[in-house]
Amino acid sequence: TDLSIPITKNPAAPFAAATVLSEGDSVKPGQTLTESVTFTPTATGAFTGGWEITGSDDPTNRKTVTFTGTGTAAPTMLSRTGWVATASNTAGGDVPANALDGSLASRWSTGAVEAAGMWFQVDMGTANTVSQIVMDSNGSGDYARSYSVYVTNDPANLGTAVAQGTATATPITVGFTGKSGRYIRVVL
Repeated sequence: TDLSIPITKNPAAPFAAATVLSEGDSVKPGQTLTESVTFTPTATGAFTGGWEITGSDDPTNRKTVTFTGTGTAAPTMLSRTGWVATASNTAGGDVPANALDGSLASRWSTGAVEAAGMWFQVDMGTANTVSQIVMDSNGSGDYARSYSVYVTNDPANLGTAVAQGTATATPITVGFTGKSGRYIRVVL
């Protein structure tokens, strides 16, 4: 016998149903049903929400799937004044400083095919708490295919990467738990 859904109450903001389980829908025996929920907070703090569902097998027994999330403040852009960029490889006029000038018309390039161990580093002059970096090569095909991000006070001892990932396009936005450090290094 199919299980019908006589009542469903979708989650309220800041949670939203990315898929829709509608009243009157049926679930066949052995069928798997996956519902997705997004979390888009507009304020900082802890949030709790729920999705309420009643099935035809027991219409008086409403089930609630509970979600929690924590909203954080939007990242603040740090001033790049006084920052110094260096890199393991550089090509002609595409110097590391170009990556910090705020212009999408200029860029830094290794001038070589990406190879494991190549790196780009920013010395911010003083320690800052960093929780996100954006790598934007303005739509070119020259971008970090795989990367590890380090935030440290000692570039000779990077410690553990705050983020690792792969990319298939640019820009690449990398978010991570905030960490204080003077240097940001991206290792390919």
